[in-house]
Amino acid sequence: MTTPIRTLSLAALLMGGAALPALAQAGLCGGVGDTGQWLGGEETASDIATAASHLEQMALVLQNTEYVGLFSLSAAGEVRIEAQARGTGDTVIDIRDAAGNIVGSDDDSGGNGASRVETYLDTGTYCLSMRSYDGAPLTGNVRVGRPEHEPLTVGLAGPIEDPPFDDPMLSGTCDSATMRDIGEGAPIDGRLGDGGVVATASQSEVPYWGFSITEPQALTITAENESADPYITLYGPYGEYLNENDDFNGLNAQLDMTYPLEPGSYCLSM
Repeated sequence: MTTPIRTLSLAALLMGGAALPALAQAGLCGGVGDTGQWLGGEETASDIATAASHLEQMALVLQNTEYVGLFSLSAAGEVRIEAQARGTGDTVIDIRDAAGNIVGSDDDSGGNGASRVETYLDTGTYCLSMRSYDGAPLTGNVRVGRPEHEPLTVGLAGPIEDPPFDDPMLSGTCDSATMRDIGEGAPIDGRLGDGGVVATASQSEVPYWGFSITEPQALTITAENESADPYITLYGPYGEYLNENDDFNGLNAQLDMTYPLEPGSYCLSM
């Protein structure tokens, strides 16, 4: 049996209209925060910029659902955002700003299947979503703190300092030996108009696609096949999970990364 041929394409995402501000609980984080819980128990106690210690909650995630926690910053600064399953389980987290833009995502940077994002956030309200990687139920803990607060997770071993993209991705999800650069060694920034960058290959031949950008870019990534069911997962420069999709258009997959990806190298697992 031959492996079906499928087409992969990356294109610039045309963003029409401005995002509506979320000034109240209703519609917070693009609606994701409507059923969220304040990590400090109430809004006034959920400001991590002034909190004496980290904010933490236990989270129950039913099958194919997610937990949403809310926190805020009255002053911009560095934060550490984590999720860890109790017992077995593999957490995935997304952090959204008040308008619903994803400003951070991670799968396994906390180590041992736990999630961890360390980043700088502006003032505002944020939503932390935690789900199970495979959609299975899990119970876990989520924690948001400043760098001086005690971490929940062990993190990846050793410092992470600009790993070269020709090494295997740190999460082990992308293998450089079988990865093909869709930009053929060059950044794709200048090729995103007029249909974007397109490549065709069998999944057995190219299970991983790499690409790099030199400027922040909002991207649409598609995988198409008339006789098969493609599934794509996007990973960032440090191997962090960013997004995945199976059946956006029929059996074809599509990722709309509306929040611009930062300059760097990325990997798509097929």
